[in-house]
Amino acid sequence: LLFIPLPYVIYEPGLAQELTPLVHTEAPAEAGRGAFLLTTVRQTPANMVGYVQAILSRNRELARKRDVYRDASRKEYNELQSVVMQNSQSDAIMAVYRKLGIAYRVLAEKVVVLSVDDRSPSTDLLEPGDVIAEIDGDEVRSMDDLRGALAGKRIGERVSLRVERGGKPVDIEAELADLSALHEGVSEPTPGLGVSIGEVRGVVPEDESLRVNISVNDIGGPSAGLMFALEIYDRLTPGDLTGGHRIAGTGTIDAQGRVGDIGGVRFKIVAAGREAADYFFVPPGNAKEAEQKAREDGVDITIVPVRTLDEAIAYLEGLPPAK
Repeated sequence: LLFIPLPYVIYEPGLAQELTPLVHTEAPAEAGRGAFLLTTVRQTPANMVGYVQAILSRNRELARKRDVYRDASRKEYNELQSVVMQNSQSDAIMAVYRKLGIAYRVLAEKVVVLSVDDRSPSTDLLEPGDVIAEIDGDEVRSMDDLRGALAGKRIGERVSLRVERGGKPVDIEAELADLSALHEGVSEPTPGLGVSIGEVRGVVPEDESLRVNISVNDIGGPSAGLMFALEIYDRLTPGDLTGGHRIAGTGTIDAQGRVGDIGGVRFKIVAAGREAADYFFVPPGNAKEAEQKAREDGVDITIVPVRTLDEAIAYLEGLPPAK
C-alpha cells in the first residue's frame, strides 16, 4: 500500500517560512520585531494510504497527474517550477527597484534544460536541470548565446557541450536534431539539441551596495513574488515595515509591481495560521476563497486583498504597531 503508485498527486498545506534568512542584501538591514512569511503548498505523489487520507481530510486534495504535469515528467515539471521561481525573484527585485528609483540592468545568467524530447539524439545525454555552459567552447549564458553558438551548424553535426549537473561540470558530445521533425511550430529544417530551454535572468543595480540575492531551496513557482518584494522593500528602506506584526501572504508580482492570482490559497491560509500570522496578503481574485477557508478552520487572521505592491506597502504603513 505504501509503494504502489497511483495516477494522483496530493496537495496539502506546506510551509509558512520567514523570509529574513532567505533574502540577503549588501548593506546591513535594521532588524524588525515582526516578519514577512512566504507560504507554500506541498505536493506529493499519492500511494494508497495517502489516497485514503486525502479523501478523509479537509486539508488535502487529490489531482490527476496528467492534469498537473501535462506531458512532462515530475522532474521536468519541477525544473520548470524552479526556473519560474528564480525569474519571479528577479521580478520582485525589479518591482522594488522601480518603486525606489534605483537604476538597474537585467542580465541573462544561465540557460537550463527543462525537458528532453524522447525522439532527440540527446535523449540519453541531457537531463532536466542541466545548465548549458558551453557549446564548442563558446560560453552560453542566454538564449541569444545558444542560438549564436548553433548558427551555421548542420542537422546531424556533432557538437561538444559542457553542462553543469548537480553543481559539477559534465562534458557531452551531442548530435544536432532536426527541430522541424520534433516541433509542430518549426516549419523549416532547423538544427538544434531537441530540448526545451528556460532562461534565468538576474538583476544588477548600478549601486552595488543595493544588490539583493535570494536563496530558496526546494520551492518552485511564481507565487512568492509579492512577499519577496515586501521583504526587499523593508530591507532597503528605513524603519520596520512589519510594525512588529507577522505578515504572511501569496501572489505573483511583475516588474511593474502588479500582483497576480495564484492557486492553492486555501492550503496557504492553513500554513499561515499554523505559524501565527496576523495578516495574510492575497490577490483580489483569491480573497473570497481565503476568507472562506479561514472561517471554516477558525484561523484568526486578517485577509488583505492587494492589487499592487504600492497597495500592500500603504496598508502596512497605516497599521498601528503591534503591542
